[in-house]
Amino acid sequence: MKKLTTLLISCLLMFGFAKAQYVNIPDSNFRAFLKSTYPAAFNANDQMDTTDTKILLTDSLTTYFNLLGGSATDTVHYQGLQYFKNLKFLYLEPMRHVSYAVIDKNVLPNGIKTMLFGGLGNVIFNTSKLPDSLEFFQNRSCNLFSGSNVVFPSGFKNFDFGGTRSY
Repeated sequence: MKKLTTLLISCLLMFGFAKAQYVNIPDSNFRAFLKSTYPAAFNANDQMDTTDTKILLTDSLTTYFNLLGGSATDTVHYQGLQYFKNLKFLYLEPMRHVSYAVIDKNVLPNGIKTMLFGGLGNVIFNTSKLPDSLEFFQNRSCNLFSGSNVVFPSGFKNFDFGGTRSY
């Protein structure tokens, strides 16, 4: 009986942890892109399931999307990238010009190796340290800004910069 009770409790705990965990993606443009790319990962309330297999296993992401409203003054926040735990390659480029792309603290996954930026007017880093895994950074005509000095990892292999920066 004791073994059966232990087995039952273990099963309940395992199934309890396997539940979907839904989060809000605050930026409407980024959420619309993610929802069109990973429709099964979203519920009826437009919340993303952080336990979705495709979200967890995605290793390459290119954010090539139309802006809602189409205004060149739009700001895109990439809050939600942190749930892509296996992400190694990230290319941020909208189909229309974005005035500001904001990378907040703790948004970049720890395993990311390559970041490319293109077609973004200004990229703002609200973080002082990029992930240690980052090896390659390419900027195509974007202006980079930061509220504090951004620390690039010591294992950096390639820095290709075609814009301006202000730290």
